Amino acid sequence: MDNSEQDETSILKVKIKEGIGLAKKDIFGASDPYVKITLLKGGGSMEEILSKQTKTRKKTLNPRWNESFTFRVNHGTNKLLFEVFDENKVTRDDFLGQVQIPLYIVLPENANTWNNHKDYILRPRR
Repeated sequence: MDNSEQDETSILKVKIKEGIGLAKKDIFGASDPYVKITLLKGGGSMEEILSKQTKTRKKTLNPRWNESFTFRVNHGTNKLLFEVFDENKVTRDDFLGQVQIPLYIVLPENANTWNNHKDYILRPRR
């Protein structure tokens, strides 16, 4: 990151609160969900900058994570990708859905603090 890009960045704290009514993926009618949060470069690029992940919540379709993560972002170009998975021990984790959010939509320019609680509906991969 060069100096001009670093001057345009700020710290963004993201809190993953909960999931409601997630898909049943396990044989017993539940899921073991977790959220992967990926900071994307944006501006036409899907390049991954940084990725973080919540803890897995066992056997639930309505998980409560209440976990916070901090990212250094450029609100004009970066995007956050939230992907929800069902953890599996033997096979590949099952994809439950995703939400991609360009930061300019939720983070006003020149905002020192911003508290924006919003619910999002998971979408399939494109």
